[in-house]
Formats: sequence, structure tokens, C-alpha cells
Amino acid sequence: MKLTWYGHSAFRIETGDAKILIDPYLIGNPSWTGGWEGPAEGITHVLLTHGHSDHISGALEVLGKSGAQLVANFEICMYLVGKGADGSKINPGNIGGTVDCGGFTATFVQALHSSSFGEDGGKNVYLGNPGGLVLHFPEDPTLYHMGDTDIFSDMALINELHDPKIGIVPIGDRFT
Repeated sequence: MKLTWYGHSAFRIETGDAKILIDPYLIGNPSWTGGWEGPAEGITHVLLTHGHSDHISGALEVLGKSGAQLVANFEICMYLVGKGADGSKINPGNIGGTVDCGGFTATFVQALHSSSFGEDGGKNVYLGNPGGLVLHFPEDPTLYHMGDTDIFSDMALINELHDPKIGIVPIGDRFT
């Protein structure tokens, strides 16, 4: 497994035939100024934890260039389809559910946060419940991307059920 960080919560995971971008905040990210095209090269899957701009900005561009499968909650999938993403390449799920992504599975787990996207004129569009993602790979360690979340006691249950060996943990102050 190869794991690459592009600043904030944007990660690329390469394992087997899968090339995954999680929360591809590649446009407007102050800690990543390298553009979205390079990280999008060869991507097979785009996974989103929630709908804030600092997690999905760049997703439409990556999906359009790569033809990747979109894995996110139902609301985010439908929102991005409405913005031009290919509706035949979505793989929606919800908290507690597991989806087969071809070569790995993604389980949607709870996160304590919010999920919306700011539109023109200050309007916020609700984009479903925020989540974390537990990725199970046949030949590599299980990975838990927590999205944006506070600490909560059911993290112990996630550990017990999924036994992740790699954790991507949000750090911050005001929002996580």
C-alpha cells in the first residue's frame, strides 16, 4: 500500500488495482498548491466523508477527468450528480453500511461533525450525515479515515469490529 497526503484531509491510497482519493480538497487548499491533475492521475475511486468544501472541492474535476467511481453518502452522491458527476458511477452508502468497491470494501461509520456545502448567496445545502470510512483490503491493512470528528466512545467499537491498523485522524481546534 502506498499512502500520499495532499494536505488537510486529502489522501491518495494505491493498493492492488485501486487508486483512491479520499476527500480530494485539491482546489483552494492552502497546504496543497500542486493542482488537482497530478493527484487525479489514474484514480479509480473518489471517497468523500462529508460535504464541506474543504473536503469535496476538486471532487467534480477529479471525477470528470478520471471516470472514477464516487463513494459517499446518498446526499453527496446525488448533489454531485446534479452538478455533473456521472450518475452511473456512484456507489452510495450510509452509516453502518458497507459497499463493495471492486478490490476493497468501504464501511461508513459515524463521525460527530456537520455536512453542508455553501452555495451562491450564502445558502447552505445539507449533504447528509458526516461519516468516517473504514477500508478493508484483501492484501493490505485495514484503514480508518475518520473524516472530521470529535472523539466519541464508539470509536472503541469501530476498533473492535474492524481492527484498523492505519488511522487517519483529524486534528484541529474549532471544528474537530
